[in-house]
Amino acid sequence: MRKLPGVNYERKMQKVQVSTFTNDDLEGSIASVIETLQNYQKQYPDSFLSYEDITPPYSDTTTYGYVLYAQVLETDVEMNSRIDLEERRVRRTEEIERAQLAELLKKYTASN
Repeated sequence: MRKLPGVNYERKMQKVQVSTFTNDDLEGSIASVIETLQNYQKQYPDSFLSYEDITPPYSDTTTYGYVLYAQVLETDVEMNSRIDLEERRVRRTEEIERAQLAELLKKYTASN
């Protein structure tokens, strides 16, 4: 099968939420907080923290905290699903453009 232009056939990195930390989770000695973060960093070298709203569903109060994200490769299933979706989008766009071109050719060649 031919590769369609506009479709990424390479495996992509994706951002995955690994853990969340409230301010209470980060209380304690600096050494213990650093140790916790270093353990995550060993497990997920490309990880990063983001300060966000981490309010649980149906909660009456807003909770902010840190969300730990990691960059991981998409799985085979995710990659195949994404490629299929991108290919369908490209094919549909081509179909629409061909139909528009046919209408324009009909309109402007019929008037001559």
